[in-house]
Amino acid sequence: MTAAKPLILQIGFNRCATQSQARFFQDNDIPTLHWEKGKIALQFFDDMKEGRAPFSKTPEAVAYLDMIHVDYSVCLEPYKEFEYLYKHHPNAYFIMNTRHCEDWLRSRSQHRAFIARMKDVLGVGRDEDVINYWRIDWYDHHAKVLRFFSQHNDARLLLFDIDRHDGKELADFLAPDFPDIDSSLYGHTDVTKRRYVAAGQRVAAT
Repeated sequence: MTAAKPLILQIGFNRCATQSQARFFQDNDIPTLHWEKGKIALQFFDDMKEGRAPFSKTPEAVAYLDMIHVDYSVCLEPYKEFEYLYKHHPNAYFIMNTRHCEDWLRSRSQHRAFIARMKDVLGVGRDEDVINYWRIDWYDHHAKVLRFFSQHNDARLLLFDIDRHDGKELADFLAPDFPDIDSSLYGHTDVTKRRYVAAGQRVAAT
């Protein structure tokens, strides 16, 4: 029996090329789950509550990206639970996708439904209140990630700047366990789109 591949876990925020990376992995035949309309996040915290290892209900998936669920009462963000993820998956490849904070805020602010839900979650009335919360959260999360991984030299972390990096950085980082990645596929978001969707549905159904 072939040994299971280590997981690939994206632990940065959404609106940081999560979809491009998900399609890159899928186009390289890596079983991938991206957002799944919040189901990844909901299942993660259900597993956590019950003391199960994360992702136990989706054993076929290897890469997990855009792990978030937001409604009008709660914002669930499994990617912020990187210490818990590391505890259960110490051999995982962690990808901290990032970009310039103000560019990220402008991108996120275009998602009006997201803003509306976060107002209710935070109990605030202005867009600016949500944006200011996000700005603080951005720097806080980055600091926590960098501090934790600097203290765990055996952990595998890639700081992926979407404005400077591409498929080469991903391929080089993952090469020890995924030596056949084609770095040229990065950014080709329309390649095999139907195959990507179908594969995600198959994995989600397990």
